[in-house]
Amino acid sequence: MTRAFPVAFLLAWPALGQFTGLASNGDGSTLYFSSTLRLHGSAQSFDAKIFRIGADGAQFFRSQDPGERIGWTWTNFYNLTGPRISTDGAVIAFSGSRPCYGGSGCLAVQTTQGTIVDGSGKVLLSAAGAVDLSPNGRYAFFFGRNTFGSLIPPAEFIDMASGTRTTVPYATGLQARHRVANDGTVAIRSGNSIRLWQTQGEQTIGGIAIASDSVREPFLFLSADAQRLVYQTASGLALYDRAAGAGQALVSGVPISAAMSDDGHVVAYIDAADSQIYLAAPRRLLTHEPDGISEVALSGDGRTVFAATGQGRLIRVDAASGSVTELVPRTPWITNSPNQPGVQTDLFDGVAPGSLIPLTGTGLSASTQSSGAPLPRALADVRIRIAGFDAVLQTVSPSLVWFQVPWEVPPQEGASLEYVSGDSPFETGPGTVDVRTIAPHTFGTADAGNGYSIYSLAAHQDWSALVTPDSPAQPGEIIHLYFNGLGPVAPGVATGEASPAQPLARIIGSLRCQFWDGDGNDSRIWFAGLAPGLVGIYQVSLQVPAGLRVSNPGIGCDFGAGSPSTIGSTFVAQ
Repeated sequence: MTRAFPVAFLLAWPALGQFTGLASNGDGSTLYFSSTLRLHGSAQSFDAKIFRIGADGAQFFRSQDPGERIGWTWTNFYNLTGPRISTDGAVIAFSGSRPCYGGSGCLAVQTTQGTIVDGSGKVLLSAAGAVDLSPNGRYAFFFGRNTFGSLIPPAEFIDMASGTRTTVPYATGLQARHRVANDGTVAIRSGNSIRLWQTQGEQTIGGIAIASDSVREPFLFLSADAQRLVYQTASGLALYDRAAGAGQALVSGVPISAAMSDDGHVVAYIDAADSQIYLAAPRRLLTHEPDGISEVALSGDGRTVFAATGQGRLIRVDAASGSVTELVPRTPWITNSPNQPGVQTDLFDGVAPGSLIPLTGTGLSASTQSSGAPLPRALADVRIRIAGFDAVLQTVSPSLVWFQVPWEVPPQEGASLEYVSGDSPFETGPGTVDVRTIAPHTFGTADAGNGYSIYSLAAHQDWSALVTPDSPAQPGEIIHLYFNGLGPVAPGVATGEASPAQPLARIIGSLRCQFWDGDGNDSRIWFAGLAPGLVGIYQVSLQVPAGLRVSNPGIGCDFGAGSPSTIGSTFVAQ
């Protein structure tokens, strides 16, 4: 009743980046950015923090502890993003955020707070909302607030020199940056219009229209002298020169990211067609990075371009020559890491020894699959250690690594998990993982159209095909499901070794499974153990009960009341 079956897994994860919010001073000598990674060997959290790169390399600059849980959120705004830096580098602004899990009750909770500090990190000012800063460091614009109806204004303008605070009666999206000029003018999007707001009045720029964007705040930048605007139109990017009273098209198509020099004469952007950096007016290709560019920034003088690449590198590019200097090499980033405050995950609520586990992310390494037996402890410059034990690696790619938790790791809370690859000064999470005797999970695919249920990977009784909507299981048929985390087996199998067909490695615990169609329907289990010919994957062969009332019943398996369980679903003919 057992047979090795070709196993395929479909995983879809959002495109994210290791380094975001790139911001430079006037001459490009210092770069600030945000990252959830931490410096190697540090005890920093894996929440978003502010770092900077200067003559001494990458350095930690600022973080925030989450504080205590209060109601639906936390006492501190602990994810720090969106840095802005004055031309002389003496003033730095950044925004902190915290999650809120109270549904409509979160409308009355501020989830964003802006902070302004000096070069040493000393706090100069803090207020509700995200923050933008004028190039001369004098004026701050706080926006993106929860307004509580009329209890708090949607935005606020603060003169750092006098301390004067002025209400700005316009809502602004959280992504807005580079909109405050040195004279205190603020560029505001109001519908499809652009308004230039000042404490003494405002004006609407006539004859131009900014695009409506339901996904993010449209690009809108204001030069330091308030004379030039770069803005997103329905067809791309455009420039408006107030002195000339005229505009011109700059970029066809909406870029992935864009940046403008302080004087507004240099515009850099990432073309969505090839993920490379171009300079606008005239258009000139600046980079040829094989892993693509995810974010671009400019120094205030426009001579230096900074960029984050798709594989987690930070580079500096000379705008005149195009010469590239690598500031941070390829940096692995695991995205299915656990246990940020208030964030729930299921993969890392515990792992069990012997199980094959995926790590997803970016910049993990080159694509390589082990063809040897047993599996190696290192592959494509990657090593993974759990509680000091080297895991074995099956597959390594830039976005996915499959590894087996060593059978030798004893159950424990908070076992260290180290991902070692490359020579970046930054390291990725998860940092720690709970190792449990059993931690069952179903291999399968998530279906967002069905309440994010997991359709279990299942093979028909004769292994002729997978169970699918077009090839459902028949009542009474024995189907084969695949799991990890079902615990110890007898006889034992060495770490990295494929499970034998003779003798079969059966689980020691008493597994039970039910098919759910509104009620629980017990299923007979014919075999539960390691799948022959595979490493770290369990096979459970069970019988589909007769008389199920739905075509996609749930399947729940556990080891008894109160034990860890796993839930999936399958397809059954009616």
